Amino acid sequence: MPLLRAKFWLTALTLISAVSFLSAQPDICETVKDDGSLKVKPKQWERLDEVCKCTGVKELNLKKSPALKLPECFEDLVNLRTLDLSKSALATFPSVVTKMYSIEHLSLAHTDIHFLPDEVADLVGLKTLDLRGTKIEALPEGLNFLEKIDMRLIMMSKLEQDEIRARFPRTEIFFSSPCHCN
Repeated sequence: MPLLRAKFWLTALTLISAVSFLSAQPDICETVKDDGSLKVKPKQWERLDEVCKCTGVKELNLKKSPALKLPECFEDLVNLRTLDLSKSALATFPSVVTKMYSIEHLSLAHTDIHFLPDEVADLVGLKTLDLRGTKIEALPEGLNFLEKIDMRLIMMSKLEQDEIRARFPRTEIFFSSPCHCN
């Protein structure tokens, strides 16, 4: 009987500790700064969908996030101007981003993303696209409105770089030195 009581109390204390730990974590929306920026911290990544409840988020930093996809409710972040997904675990372009029409600055730097869907061209408010260190070598048609594209650290020949420059004559494009890889 004493052993059964001890197990009961141990289980009860474990549950109380778990509840205390979870309730001690601050609400994600409470961490939005006055300028509208929000950096989701590692302990908050499991609760990424809570970001959708935050109002006034203009800049969302998900750098180094282990998330493999973004919540669909992100399309409701109508004030969001900057989305930093750099060094995240994403391997495919998050489809919800193509519905985030207020985005002006998008960083996919150092992700395993290798393809941009044609729907990226629907983001007509997009000004800068950071693709540094990705595996993306081709850009969809219709991105002529972009002011800046950063494609450094992507292995491309001089010919490939020149073809991209020709397609986007009014866009400032940054490349690394061309490779001799044809």
